[in-house]
Amino acid sequence: MSTNKQYTWWLKALSGADEVQARRFAGAIALEIGWGGITKVKELTGMSHSTISKGVKELKTSEKLELPKRLRAHGGFVTNIIGTPGNTYDGDVLLPLVDEKTENRSKPQKVRGDTHYGSAENRFQMLGRGITVVAPIQESFNPTGLLPQDKFILDKTGVTCPAGNKTMISNYNEKEGTTTFKFKKEICSMCSLKDQCTKQEGRTITIGKHHDLVMEAKEYNKTQDFKDDMKERAHIEPKNAEMKRFHGMERARYWGLTKVNVQFIITAIAVNVKRLANVSDSVCYL
Repeated sequence: MSTNKQYTWWLKALSGADEVQARRFAGAIALEIGWGGITKVKELTGMSHSTISKGVKELKTSEKLELPKRLRAHGGFVTNIIGTPGNTYDGDVLLPLVDEKTENRSKPQKVRGDTHYGSAENRFQMLGRGITVVAPIQESFNPTGLLPQDKFILDKTGVTCPAGNKTMISNYNEKEGTTTFKFKKEICSMCSLKDQCTKQEGRTITIGKHHDLVMEAKEYNKTQDFKDDMKERAHIEPKNAEMKRFHGMERARYWGLTKVNVQFIITAIAVNVKRLANVSDSVCYL
C-alpha cells in the first residue's frame, strides 16, 4: 500500500463500523502497514492515536475478541452549531444557541449538557424561557480542605453549622445578589470543629442568588431520570466524532471565525443529509 487511493475500500468499510469494530479494524490496518502504521491510519481516518493503539492492543492481547457489552448510539440530527474562539467558556454559548432556535420556531423543552452548561445563571435564564436544563453540578472549589459549605444547613431563619451552632447574622450584596452569613468569633473560638472549619476568627457562608435552583438540580441529579437524561445527551458524542473523523472538523480550513462557522454549518448539513438517508432506509451512510 503506497498511495491513499489504495485505502479507499477499507476506509469505506470502516465508515460503516461501530466504534469498537472501527478501532479494531483500524488497529488491524496499522499492524498490516507496520512501522508508522498508527500514524498513517490516524492521518487517513482522523481517529486519535490512543484509539488506534487501543485497537492494536486488543488484537495483540486477546485470543478471542469479545462482543462489546454497550455501544454508544448513533447521533440524531444537528439542529444548531456554532464555533467559538478556544478561550471562550462553553457555558456562554448556551443562551445564543437556544435563542436562535426559539426564533426559528424550534424551541427545545429540555436542554441536556455537560457541567459547563449547568451553571446557576444558565439554569435561571433557561427557566425564564420555559426550558429545563439537565446537567451535572460543578463541584465546589475547596483548596483549603476545610469543611465545605454543603455541610452547613440553610433554612428560612439562618444557617446551622456541622457542630450545631446557628447564626442569623447576614449581609445582602445587592450588586451580586448574594447573601453572606457570618458566625460570631466568640462561637467559633469555642467550637470543637474550628480547626477543621476555618482559619479565620469566624466562619462565613455565602449563598448564591440562584441557590434554590442549584439545590433543586442537585436533588434531581441523584435520580434515575437524571441518569436517563445523560444517556440521551451522550448521543451527541458519536455525532461529534463523525464530523471530526470523516468530515474535516478536526481542523479549521479557513482563517477567521466567520469562515470557520460556514465550514461547521456545511459539515452539519452533510451529516444531516446522511442521517436522513439512513432513517428513510434509502441507503446506508454512517
